[in-house]
Formats: sequence, C-alpha cells, structure tokens
Amino acid sequence: MRPAPGHGARAVGKKAKKKPEATSAGEAPVPDPGEGATLAQPEGAPGPAEGAAGPPALSAAPLPLDGLPAPDLGAFFELTFPDKRLLALCHELGLHTPGYRLEALPPDQVARVLADEFVAAKDVRPHLERAVRQELRSPALEGRELLGPELSSLIDLVVAGDPLQHLARIAWRALLSADETVRKVAMEALDEGIRSLDASAKPQKKPQRAPPPPGAKEAEEAVKRAERAEREREAMKTQLVAARGEIAQREQRLAEERAEHVQARAEVARLAAEVARLSAAGEGRALADARKYADEARALSEKLRTSEEARQAVEERAASLSRRLAQAPAQPKAVPVPEEEDLPTDEEAATFLVPVLTRDAQFDPTLPYLVDVGGGRSIAVFFYDGPIARAVAFGEALSSGDDLVARLEQGFNDARAHDELLVVAVDGETFGHHKKGGDEVLASALRHLQGRKDLELVNLGQALELFPPRDEAQIAENSSWSCAHGLERWKSDCGCQVGGQHGWRQAWRGPLRGALDEVRDKLADLYASEVAQLFKDPWKARDEYIKVILDRDLADDFLAQNSLGALEERDRIRALELCELQRNAQLMYTSCGWFFAEISGLETVQILKYAARALQVAREATGVDLEPAFDESLSRAPSNLPDMRDGSHVYDALVKPSVVTLEGVAAHSAISNVFDEGRTASLFCYDVAVRGRRREKAGGATLAVLHLEVRSKVTGERRDLSACVLHFSGADFRCGLRPHDPSAHQDMERRLFARFSGLSLAQVVREIDREFTGRDYTLRDLFLDERRRLAGQLLDETMRRYEEDYLRIYESNRRLIDFLREIDSPVPRPLQVAADVALTRQAQEQTRSVAEGRVDLNSAHADLLSTMQVAKRLGARIDRAAIVPEFHQHLAALVDRLLQGEGDAAGQIAGLLELAEKLHIPLDLWAAQNRLWDAAHELDLDPDQLARLSRALWFDERTLANRALLVSRLVHPPPRAAAS
Repeated sequence: MRPAPGHGARAVGKKAKKKPEATSAGEAPVPDPGEGATLAQPEGAPGPAEGAAGPPALSAAPLPLDGLPAPDLGAFFELTFPDKRLLALCHELGLHTPGYRLEALPPDQVARVLADEFVAAKDVRPHLERAVRQELRSPALEGRELLGPELSSLIDLVVAGDPLQHLARIAWRALLSADETVRKVAMEALDEGIRSLDASAKPQKKPQRAPPPPGAKEAEEAVKRAERAEREREAMKTQLVAARGEIAQREQRLAEERAEHVQARAEVARLAAEVARLSAAGEGRALADARKYADEARALSEKLRTSEEARQAVEERAASLSRRLAQAPAQPKAVPVPEEEDLPTDEEAATFLVPVLTRDAQFDPTLPYLVDVGGGRSIAVFFYDGPIARAVAFGEALSSGDDLVARLEQGFNDARAHDELLVVAVDGETFGHHKKGGDEVLASALRHLQGRKDLELVNLGQALELFPPRDEAQIAENSSWSCAHGLERWKSDCGCQVGGQHGWRQAWRGPLRGALDEVRDKLADLYASEVAQLFKDPWKARDEYIKVILDRDLADDFLAQNSLGALEERDRIRALELCELQRNAQLMYTSCGWFFAEISGLETVQILKYAARALQVAREATGVDLEPAFDESLSRAPSNLPDMRDGSHVYDALVKPSVVTLEGVAAHSAISNVFDEGRTASLFCYDVAVRGRRREKAGGATLAVLHLEVRSKVTGERRDLSACVLHFSGADFRCGLRPHDPSAHQDMERRLFARFSGLSLAQVVREIDREFTGRDYTLRDLFLDERRRLAGQLLDETMRRYEEDYLRIYESNRRLIDFLREIDSPVPRPLQVAADVALTRQAQEQTRSVAEGRVDLNSAHADLLSTMQVAKRLGARIDRAAIVPEFHQHLAALVDRLLQGEGDAAGQIAGLLELAEKLHIPLDLWAAQNRLWDAAHELDLDPDQLARLSRALWFDERTLANRALLVSRLVHPPPRAAAS
C-alpha cells in the first residue's frame, strides 16, 4: 500500500513508537503541545498587546482543512492535539470504533477517527476547527504568509529545542502556506525534527570496556539478535494495531456510503414500478427520473467499490503483519516480555486471523495440517493466503498478468527451509463478473507461471500428495472469522456488522432469532405429527430429501423408499410440501441474513422470505396458520430506519408481496400472453400450459380469454383455471381468475366478446366483475423480470409512435440546427432531442444493413463515420447502446461463417471489431471468444489472418495458435513409427 503523501505518515509512525511510559532512564518525558507548552515568538512577529492578560484571541482566519485527504488530516490532528485531548474530542462528538475501545487505540488512529468524521460529517467541522484554533493560538501561525525570519525561528525551535512540542507548528505552516518554497522548507524541517526524535530515542553509547573473554562475543551477538528480533516484533505489533484501527474507521465510512446506496436503489425501484402504471404521457418522465437515479446508484456503487478496495488493502496489511508475527521466531527468555496492553487481545486476534481460527496462531500457512474430528478420524486442512485472496477479489491484483504474478510471489518466503504451498481461494465469479477481464488476466498469469522452473501449479489433491500433513491443528470451537465475540453475531447486538451508519444498532437480532426459533419449533412439531402418517422415519426422510433438491427427477424414488406405503396423488403432494416446509425452515437461518447492519436489508429480508414460504406451505398443507404469531414476534425487532419501524412492518412491506401462489403464476402467464402467445410454457419452478386462447382488439383495447393449467415442479400441485385479461392501453391491465369449467368457460367467453365487439368497455368491465368475483391482478403481480420486459415492450411501442414525428422535426429543421451551431447559439431542447433520435435511428439502419448483407463493411464504415461526424457538428448525442445489438448480431453471423470454413469471414470479423473500437461502441466478445477458442483447431487461416483475428478478439496471438495446434494433435494424433 502506498504511504500517505508528505510528512504525515512518517511523523505518525515515529510518534507511535515513542510513548512516555517507555522513556529510558534519566530521560525527561516529552511534554505534549498544549499542555503547559508555549511557542516561542519569532523575532519580528507581532505578539499580543502589552499588558494584555491571558492568551491571544482566537484568529478568524480560514483554516485550509477541507481539501486535505483524511491521512494528512489525521496526521495534522495528531500533531496538533495532546493524546488526552484527542480522546476528549472523540467523546464530545460521540465517536466510537466497532469492536474497540478508543482508549486502546494509539494516538494516530484516534486522530484518524476525528479526521474521517471531519471529512464525512460537515456538522462536526465547526467544533473541530474551533478546537484547532484553541491549540494554535499564536497569531503568527494564522491569517498571513510566514516570513523568512519567522520560518527560520521555527526551524531553530525544532532542531535545537524540544522537537515534539513544535512539530505541529511546522506541520501547520506546511499545510497553510500558499508558497511552494515555504512548504518545501517546512517539510525539510519536519524531516529534521523526526530525525531528532529518532536520535533522542536511541540509547546512549556504552563506555569502552576490556575485551570480552572467549565465547562472550558469540553470546552477546545472540542477545543482540534476540533484541533486534523483539524490536521488529514490537514494531510490527504497533503497525498491526494501527492498521486494525484504520480498518475500523473505513468500515464506518463504508457503512455510510452503503446506506446512501441503499436509498438510491430504493428510489430506482420505486420509479421503475411507476413506469409500469403511468400513462404514455407520464412514462417518459418516470423513465428519465429512473435513469437519473440509476446513474447515481452506479456512481455510489463505484464509490463503494473504491472504498472497499482501500479498506481491503488495509486489512491485507494487517493480515500480512499477523502472518509475519506468526512466522517470527519465539522470543528468547533474555528479552523482556512486552507489556500486556501492547499485545493484541484475544478479541482482536479472533477478528483478524484468516481464514481459519485455531487455538494457536503460530503456524506455517504453506503446509497442510491434520484436524482430529473424533472417532479416530481426521481431515487435512489448508490455509489459504487471505491478503492475496482479498487483493485478487477486492484489490488491484487483477490489473494485469504481471501484477497478479508479482502479488502471488509475495506469498513465498525464502527464509523457509522447505518447499512452500501457496493457496489462494476466491469466488469463481471474481474472474469476469466482479472483475471484468479478470479471466484474461488469470490466463496470462497462469501462462507465465507454467513456464517457471521454480514453481509448479497443482490442485489441492496433488498438493496433499506432495505435502502429507505432519502437524496437527485444533479448531477453536464456537468461533467464526467474522465475529470477534464467537457466535454472537447470529443472535445479539454484539457490534459486529457491515453496512451500518453511525449510531445504528443490531438490537433486532435477538428478537428475530427468537421469532425464528419459536416458529422453527412449531413447524417441527407440525411436520412430525403430519408426516408420521406418511413416512417411516420423518427425520431421516427430511435429511434424505436433499437428493430430491439436487435432482427433482428422484422424487418418486425418494417417496418409494421413505413412505409407509403407496401414496395417493394428494398424499404425494402433501408429503413433498411438508419436506419443503422443513427445507425452508432451515434456509431461514442462512448466515448472511445476520451479517449486515439493518433488518430491512436485502439479506435479512431474504431469510424472512424463506420463513414466509415455510409458513405458506404449512397453511396450505395442514390448514394451520402460524403467520400472525410470527408477525407479532417480529414487532419486537426494531429497525434503524424510521420508515421501516420494526420487523413486522418489514415483513408486511417487503416480504408478503413477494409470496408466490399458483394463481399468481397463472395471472402472470395470462397477462404475458396478451403480447406473446404461448410464451410462458415453463416459468421458474412452474409449468404453464395454455389449453385455449382467444384474443381480439377493438380500438386501443385488447381482450383475451384463456384456459390455463399450472403445475408446481417442486410439489406437483396443480390448478386448472379460466383467465380473462383486459388491456385498456399503456400499463393499464386487469386480469381475473376462476376454476375452469368447460361449459361455463364457453358461455363466459361468448358473452364477453359479444360486449367487446360492440365497443362497450363499460359493459365488458361489468361482465368481467360478474364472471370473475375474486381479486383482480395487474401488471404489479407479474414477476420482476416479466414486468421489466413488458415495460420495455410498452415503451418501445410508445417510442415507435413518436419516432416518426421526431424524424420529421429533424428533417424540417436540420439547416436551422446547423446554422444555430455555426453562430454559437444554443439549440432549443426539442430540436436537440429530435436530432439525437434521428441520428441514432440512422446509425441503427446503417448497422442493420451490414448485418443483413445489403451493403459491404467498407461502405457501412464510411456511412457510420459520416453519421458520427454530422452528430458531432450538430452537437447531437447518438445512443451507442442502441447500435450494439446489430453489431452483436452481425458478429455472431460472421463467426458462424468462419466456423463453416469461409476464411474471408476472419478479416470481416477483425474489420467489424476495429470499426466498433473506432466508433467507441462497447461490445461483449465473450460468446465469440469462447466459440473460436473451442473450435481453434478447425480454423484454416494463414498466420497473418490468425494474428489479426487474435488481436481483434483480445487473444494472445501465440496462445490461440498454440491452442489450435494442441487441440489438433489431441484430435488427430500423429501416427507412431513402427518398431524395427
């Protein structure tokens, strides 16, 4: 991690090592600035009026603190305030660090807490600025440029006087002065002061003595080495404590940013829902607002990612120090044991040991260990390198193949006298999903490592053969990597959380855990009593149900093996429903539901959805409704958000609307079929069959009557339903359902369409009300993906109606727009929008003509460049995202041709991709890359063609060529020579 710029980081590090308690004998403790210490007034500097009593009045000069980065600001606060004053300011502002007492942190980290609060919260700035002015009272230090003699006096004070007392003043001048020369001189003076501190901290030379007796020199060297090792350990411990404190502060900052992100996402979701119900005139405005908030949410996501990477870098530094401490030799008896307060506590150690907690952290992470699991059995465990894994997943290790190799090399240590095993474990989606291009970087790094003589790439099975475990590790029971308090994170307000804002508590965890435990026990009793008539061993059947979850085709075998006898269809469905009840009763304890700060967060809402599903199945399978009591228990779980109030409100607002029924699936299918006949043959874990359908349009309205059969793939439950959908216009839908009766269905269909053909919508609505007496279903009852698809389809229809108008406006006013641009006069917004729409449409048509083969690539190249130039001249914005589908379509067609043996397609692929790059059109090459990679041996191209194609698709030229040769040899191995 790159150190903070300037003097701040160096000064903080030096001061943190020198504590008043640790001064050598005879050395007077250094007074803190502000505690009885006064600054000598430089010659010629204006001072307080003669006879004036007390300190000078506080200056009103502006303080240049707003623009300082947090590390520099923290260094300045540490140098400005005495240690006790730093703590007092934190208490005055109500600041704290999760999992730590402020009094246990070193001064530089307490100062950093203040700095982070100053940057994040504007309301605390006046208080801190006033405190700074009180500490730096001398008028010579504020409000004007520093004169040369004054600067010299300050430098003399640092060099000749007490350096620590005046470092803050020099730092202050360095930050305040607008003159770069003054800042440079002040920086040099600060460095001189630090060197003075180092010199004063060093022990005095010992007097000369007689030559030591034989063997004494070796003993003295051994003691020196032990002392040096202990000093290094102490330095690492100090750095480790500092890094941990910084992690705590970054967690607090991340919590605030995540809260902003959650609010932005909520607003995007609200606006997206409004798009579906507003009229055509209102949809455009709602969509524009939604896009605006979506852009803000993406910006916040990027800000969160940056902050997360910075925090992970600090965690990486802390874990690296932990590892180095663990690998350091044990301290000899001759070296004094550090004071207990300087050592990491058990709580701190439990927080930062990665990735496995053991009873003793002194282990070699490059070797496997045996863990006794009882009964004479044991398992082999590997320790993965946590800092490197986090650098890959959250840091910058995937910037390039060389960066990844360099980061991996840091996991080895030449001091180890054995072959080392480096294990790195990250989520698979890191490469390409979380980190775009990460798969290519990984491939590049692996190619490089495969060519190394000193390394061998192995999997854990091979590693176990190469490194049989010899030593034993013991797992620390009731511990977790993410909670310093054992397992309290999953049942109490222990303070461990992610994503919370300042002042948030997790008092909801206890009541939520109590509510889940209570409903779990009731569901267990209900399951045991109901399934006793169906299964031989209810709990054995519950455990073996995992086979069905993994493969639904095994349901019949599962029932045959566990049931008391042959089951009727209704009993078969009920048996599977009760197993699903138990499955969801276990899913509601999913760990991530407890990990974050707020009960209304995505993860906690998800475990409540599992609970809701379990309660729904219990109600439908047994008739017992446990939901009211569960809802009441949730009311005792307080939310941190006033709008959410408590767990009961969260359950009602965010969980109940998501509960899916077979009727809801049927309504979803019926509304979707108004646009696409037979679209929903299979919908998630449901099968939907459209047995009959009639649809007619009259004016702007559409009426559809359907016969639907819906079946759950999980339990086999079925519904046979009649459905009626009336689409007025835009997002205005109305759907009714009822059990299907063949004769009644025909009569209802005849009456409804008779009314509809007479153009009497009022009579149609009254007839629907009479025929379908249940609840009405609307666009809001569709699954989210389908809602988005239909919203896009409705918006496309609306845009097509208006696009022709935009084109006419543009053609009629093109010369006027050109003239306005020529005289540098603003173009009215309506004309600007018309130009945007028209030129985007023109670019789409030009791209489509290439994909359909109506024009060649060279002509399209010239046409598209001409369109882009016109747009630039008119100040129009072409929506490049609207052109991407045509490029993807044409690319897929060219790949098909290339794999069918048309060699000239390779040049066209390269030309198309070069054109897209020139026009700044972002394309997703994943599908084309994978298809050509798999079929590399089938490519019949000369070296130049293959090299150009490789570059266009971001392949390494030699790698694709080698791939083609290797696969060809595997598919068609050369004949072996006959033995003579």
